[in-house]
Amino acid sequence: MKDSKTYSGVRENLSNYYCYGKEIIAPLDGEVVEIKNKYEDTQIDHDGQPNCAASDVRGNFIKIRHSNNEYSLIGHILKDSFNVRVGDKVKRGDYLANCGNSGNTSEPHIHFQVQKGPSFYFSTGLPIKFERVINFELNQPLKYITRNQIVMNKFE
Repeated sequence: MKDSKTYSGVRENLSNYYCYGKEIIAPLDGEVVEIKNKYEDTQIDHDGQPNCAASDVRGNFIKIRHSNNEYSLIGHILKDSFNVRVGDKVKRGDYLANCGNSGNTSEPHIHFQVQKGPSFYFSTGLPIKFERVINFELNQPLKYITRNQIVMNKFE
């Protein structure tokens, strides 16, 4: 993020966003239990409003089972960028796919949540503790992320 912007140049061009196309990694060991890979990116109109044609708010997504009652879901993934398939075992840090702008989204980013159960709509969300994550602007380590923070991995 530079000058409080998440992109450089023209905002309608998705590739101008700093996160667009970047690798998404597995948050924890687990098994891939669901993938959706059918939506093109949501385009951004000249007024900054999304022009979403996807019927699923998550857009393209991946769901990973970490234990019997713990699942993570990552949404808004770039179509055809998946590096894993349903049934694959993943380890924390494995490359899964690339950041896109599919689904109900105003600009490229990922939606990440951990939930107590497999259902996106009916499972309770779980708190997430992060390791090796820093505040992008302040270059300081974080354990918990709050709304509107821009963060990045800090691998040593």
